[in-house]
Amino acid sequence: MSTLVMVEKAGVACMAADTLMSFGSRKLSARYVARPEKILEVDGSYVGLVGWCAHQSVLESVFAHELKLPTIASEQDLFEFSRVLHCKLKEEYFLNHQAHALHVSL
Repeated sequence: MSTLVMVEKAGVACMAADTLMSFGSRKLSARYVARPEKILEVDGSYVGLVGWCAHQSVLESVFAHELKLPTIASEQDLFEFSRVLHCKLKEEYFLNHQAHALHVSL
């Protein structure tokens, strides 16, 4: 299980995440993981990730080569971007959308 939190106060936002990785009932601390970060910087914005660690490499590739992060000003904007991202992940990265959930917080 991952923990990702974002708070805003007085117009300033802060995002934080744990660095623990788990594989079923096995837990792996950050000191044993080459890249334990769960927050990516994408074009001056920050994206928090939870889910399989392989998804981080996939999303880094998507944002670096193919998909630009749009301005997201509402829940509907986030939903529409998620639809585009979901199609790209299924069609071009061959991720099985039924086997594992991928959650992205912007």
